[in-house]
Amino acid sequence: MWQSIVIVFWIAYNLFVPESAQFDPWDRGLVLLTLVLSLQASYAAPLILLAQNRQEVRDRSETESDRRVTERTQADTEFLAREIASVRLALGDMATSEDVHDHLERLTVAFERMARRLDELEISSTKSAGGDEHIDERVELEN
Repeated sequence: MWQSIVIVFWIAYNLFVPESAQFDPWDRGLVLLTLVLSLQASYAAPLILLAQNRQEVRDRSETESDRRVTERTQADTEFLAREIASVRLALGDMATSEDVHDHLERLTVAFERMARRLDELEISSTKSAGGDEHIDERVELEN
């Protein structure tokens, strides 16, 4: 900002003051201003290049850091996906309360059939052995 103000003042001064007071006359093409700006550019150019090199190093470092973070994030995401898949498989193999209830119901029915069959077998075996009266009383008490 201050450099622009100085240049505007420089040009205005050398345009509007009498020729005897001008230090860089317009009709010579402001040679002194051109020389001063060239000198300033010669000092600024290496500083700009150094700044660009430093920025390039910072950008490269930041890019490498971003790459590492991305790799870690991807690895973590893949790990979590595998864990979720294993949990889903484990949950898929688990019996629900409805499954357990159905199995218990079938077992109960099977045990009741076996108990009836055992009773029938005992009755038939005791009848063949001659103890019909004792078995009949027992069957009536159970019902």
